[in-house]
Amino acid sequence: SCKEGQMKRGQMRAFSLCGGDKCCPAVVVDSAHGQVRIGEEDNLVVLDKRAWNELVAKVHSGELTELR
Repeated sequence: SCKEGQMKRGQMRAFSLCGGDKCCPAVVVDSAHGQVRIGEEDNLVVLDKRAWNELVAKVHSGELTELR
């Protein structure tokens, strides 16, 4: 997705993974369907609620950190 920042529509939120003029993958949080889509149409990962919550927990605990 080439959209920048955050977009809200009902129970759906979309975030760009970078800013500026570049086209970047998006993270779309779809609460109504209990899933999160990461990527672009030809390269997409869909996480269910359990998998997304596990990913968030690993980030919060510090188990997953920035790449350096």
